[in-house]
Order: sequence, then C-alpha cells, then structure tokens
Amino acid sequence: MVASGRDPKATKVVEVMTKPVISADPEMSLEEAGHLMLNNRIKKLPVLHPRMAARSWASSASRT
Repeated sequence: MVASGRDPKATKVVEVMTKPVISADPEMSLEEAGHLMLNNRIKKLPVLHPRMAARSWASSASRT
C-alpha cells in the first residue's frame, strides 16, 4: 500500500481488494487451493465455510 502511494488510513478495503473475492472451500484439497492461488497470482487465500465468515487464511509462505 505505501509503495503504491496510498495512505493506509484513508484507503478503503474495497479500493484494493480482489474483485470478485477469491476464496477456498474447507473441503478443497491443498493442491486445488495451490492452483487457485497460482492461477490468480495471490499469496493469501481466505478459507470460507458456507455458513460462517472467514475461518482462516492459507498463505503461500507457509507451504514447504
């Protein structure tokens, strides 16, 4: 954010978020989630349960 010249205090999430939101289902395999992240060039992936808000974040940094 700072590198792009945006003020983090004044910038709304909607201005910088991926549209549409890219997320994983808890039943998705790690391989499927990895492909989703690679294909969309994202480093973090919210894991959403159909009846709940974001439960956790999958990060490409945590893969070994």
